[in-house]
Amino acid sequence: MMKTFSSLLSLPLLFGFSLRLPSQLPSQRGPLFLKGGDLVRGKAHGNGLRGALDALLAGPSAEEKARGIRTALPVGLQLLELRMEGERARLVFGPRFLEFFKAKGDKGPQLEQGLEQIIKTTLRSSHATAVELLVQEPGGKRRSLDSLWEQYRRRPWGLPLQGLPKRKRSGGSPSPSGAGGALSGKTIFVSPGHGYYRHSTLGWTTQRPTIGGLTEDIHTNEITMRYLIPALKNMGARVISARERGEITKELILDNDQGASVYKESGLWFTSSSSGYNGGSYRYSGTSAKESARATWSFKVPVSGRYPVQVFYRAGSNRSTRARYLIRHSGGESEIFVDQSRDDRRWVHLGQFWFEAGTTYRVSLSNQAPIGKVVIADAIRVGAGMGSIVRLGTKSGKARWKECSRYWIQYVGAPSYVYDTTSSSDRTDDVTARPTYAEWEGADAYISLHTNAGGGSGTSSYIHSTHPTTGSKSLQAAVQSQIVGDIRRYYDSTWINRGKFSANFGELRILKTMPGVLLELAFHDRDKSRDHNALHDPKFRKIAGRAYARGVLRYFKPFAPLPPETPKALRVTQDGKGGLRVAWEPVSGASLYSIETSPNGKGFVEAAQTSATSWSTGPLPHGSMLSFRVRARNASGQSFPTEVLCAGTSHEGKAQLLLVQGFDRLGKYVKGPENTMDYLRLHGDAIRRGNNFSLGFDAASNEAVSLGRVLLSRYRAVDWALGEESTRDESFSSKEQGLVQTYLAGGGRLLVSGSEIAWDLDRKGSAADKAFLHNVLGVRYGRDDAGSYNIRAVGGSIFGGLPSGSFDNGTGGTYDVDYPDVLLPNDSKSKAALYYGLAFDIAALTRVQGNARIVYLGFPLETVRSQDLRASLMQRSLRFLLQERPLEAPERIALGRTGSLQVSFPGKKGRLYLLAASLSTQPGIPLGSLGILPLRADQLFSMSLGQSNGLFNNFAGFLNSSGKATPSISIPNLASLRGQSFFVSGLLFNASFGLDALMPFYRIRL
Repeated sequence: MMKTFSSLLSLPLLFGFSLRLPSQLPSQRGPLFLKGGDLVRGKAHGNGLRGALDALLAGPSAEEKARGIRTALPVGLQLLELRMEGERARLVFGPRFLEFFKAKGDKGPQLEQGLEQIIKTTLRSSHATAVELLVQEPGGKRRSLDSLWEQYRRRPWGLPLQGLPKRKRSGGSPSPSGAGGALSGKTIFVSPGHGYYRHSTLGWTTQRPTIGGLTEDIHTNEITMRYLIPALKNMGARVISARERGEITKELILDNDQGASVYKESGLWFTSSSSGYNGGSYRYSGTSAKESARATWSFKVPVSGRYPVQVFYRAGSNRSTRARYLIRHSGGESEIFVDQSRDDRRWVHLGQFWFEAGTTYRVSLSNQAPIGKVVIADAIRVGAGMGSIVRLGTKSGKARWKECSRYWIQYVGAPSYVYDTTSSSDRTDDVTARPTYAEWEGADAYISLHTNAGGGSGTSSYIHSTHPTTGSKSLQAAVQSQIVGDIRRYYDSTWINRGKFSANFGELRILKTMPGVLLELAFHDRDKSRDHNALHDPKFRKIAGRAYARGVLRYFKPFAPLPPETPKALRVTQDGKGGLRVAWEPVSGASLYSIETSPNGKGFVEAAQTSATSWSTGPLPHGSMLSFRVRARNASGQSFPTEVLCAGTSHEGKAQLLLVQGFDRLGKYVKGPENTMDYLRLHGDAIRRGNNFSLGFDAASNEAVSLGRVLLSRYRAVDWALGEESTRDESFSSKEQGLVQTYLAGGGRLLVSGSEIAWDLDRKGSAADKAFLHNVLGVRYGRDDAGSYNIRAVGGSIFGGLPSGSFDNGTGGTYDVDYPDVLLPNDSKSKAALYYGLAFDIAALTRVQGNARIVYLGFPLETVRSQDLRASLMQRSLRFLLQERPLEAPERIALGRTGSLQVSFPGKKGRLYLLAASLSTQPGIPLGSLGILPLRADQLFSMSLGQSNGLFNNFAGFLNSSGKATPSISIPNLASLRGQSFFVSGLLFNASFGLDALMPFYRIRL
């Protein structure tokens, strides 16, 4: 029955009309009042729409007032006339309505709040889809709300903008090199709802209350920054936001006047006689077909993170429309083109880039551009920062992105009549500054994002009720249909379409030259309701943000294909030629795929495009480590990127280890910032930190493993990273359990880490889940939460001797490990290796069962705060799991002592082996198709190669009957050697004394 009902719900979208559902019917009759700045439903009335409005105008009852319920409407307001004209409700109010327009200070916000009460009470208590409001003045003349507003505004929109050049619409600036898409050349203005503002008595406060962890002022901008704006940019749009769109709270201003430590030039530059940023100077250079001048700003960021980068310049008709900026970031260099003939003296957004603390980065401006113009070098802004606008003597003390639009519009450089639109409060200005700013910027469309209150469920949208700007109806229809359709298709098939409405809301009233729509995405006012849970869920947020952008595409280009979906089943493997091969599943509708690479898994640049479903890097130096992600593309734009995988090459051109990205969970308790799906980079760093031993490793998503695109049996060991994967997302699916069980039965070696695995499989699992945890992994569930973020080694275990440490509590740069599992051994084959805190609650176990070996961590490995401890845990685990390798060497040899090595090639008795040492593994000695001997031909190499000289013993010889040999190194007791290190590796020869195999390398510390 549910499946049939779901199918019926989705039918209307296919035919372009909306379905009216019970949440819109007059059963919701009753007034909407205010509580904590949000709408709440008052006592229901049975006398139709008139009764609901009369109750609204009468105000809350004494009992309701005692519960903190209030109204923004003036006492004694009269409804003189109520008329229904089809689906339009026409309301005529008495003269007291004019009090709204006379209110000063913090009474001013009551205008927009009062209008919202009237409009939404009308819509929810009737079948109306449009509300028209008129006011009858004392003399009997009736006036529209719009005409009253023109008197109320501090500066009517029609006031000539003296001294300002006529604004150009669109232009597509700025844009990355090679950017394209169906929305190229379009400027979309995005209004992300409310935000912190300064109240005369309450201080700095949000405009909506916090309910069950949701605050409309915050989550609307989160959805906008993380999903809506990127989706629009993925289709080539130029996006202007009414609020700050960077989340990092650090901020640097780099000015040409700050001197050589910040600003340097090459080539010919001149100082303008006009003033630049903050009243200082600015520099200019003539454009050239080939670069002959460059200005460079240098900086270091205080903390690692993703920083917005913006530029400031004086615009003019002689400025280049293609000023070329180059941003050097942690992923490489990105090229952005800016039209400097527009956007005069304001911060122009170039993009967001990852910068690592302590590293010097640069933003450069080249004069290479079409000749006959100039480029302007003035100021650069890196970061989003904290609120800096002083109101009533104080700053907000909040991240700038959490503040309302009024302050951002002032900060970005708009004139006062844009952000200070009335003689009332900042909250009133906030509403009207958004569309005023959009008009001043000259956008092609205005889209606003809000969530709803007052009881109900589902999605609705609004345009202006009496004079919607041209195109608004079509924009609304496209957006409403696309959003509801996508939510039903990808998230909840029964999602409610509340319909399309029109009203005289402040954000829509001022628009004159562009289509505009205001979206009420869902209801935030009932904790744990379907809508409330959805708004918490990053999956819903992403679907909704992308759908909003898709709706804009449908408006401008109804028949253009949608950008393709994100590729699935990503994997990165050795390509057999010394490089790495990236592969994925084909995506319907994709014509190209973009492969992006990163040295650190955070900063990315595009490396290639291909129409195939795989791509290889080509030969890389041995020991290289890179992260990858992929996007699908077509003529309309590109998808969101895949998860990030990290892989590393070895001197052998092979991988012994597979990293599996199994942490896919997103939801109410694991938000986007808590799962960035790029944590394998930290596993790769742990493997390679200290360069202590060689190991080639591949990487795959768990979906690629389940599909059989990557076979576990090809690897000596597997590192399965599960983060906070839990019951809903399945830490190990039944398919994955079968694959892991088969792998271990064949002698496989497994490192598995995650905080919810035992909870999922044992506490909440099926009989098969429990059997897998108990009998295959050798673990039992002890307790859901260790109650500690600290770990310490168990003496005599593989981690014995390691220092104590901790994992992330939410301040360590990864995510808060809320519920680390307390583990129990299933039998005597499983041994405790780590404890939590000072107790004896087990945090990690090791297991040997036949040829199989397991290291099981009850917390995510990537969350260990100390990089060195994380590396030690990883490397000790791998040494345990990979035994026996062709060469084993000690981590340290004490001065005056001898350290034993072990060469092991079972089944190859009597073969000749040869060892050597050097001070470096680079560049290595090429050995043709066999690979590279990872040593440098230095003096130590010559001293050690095949020697038995009292220092290096038995570095050449023949394997015994078991295929083993035991060379050694004797270290003199010389203080000068303390703290030194060197590397050892070797070769095996076949029966004909030809090269047969390479050995790993190890770093030995003294």
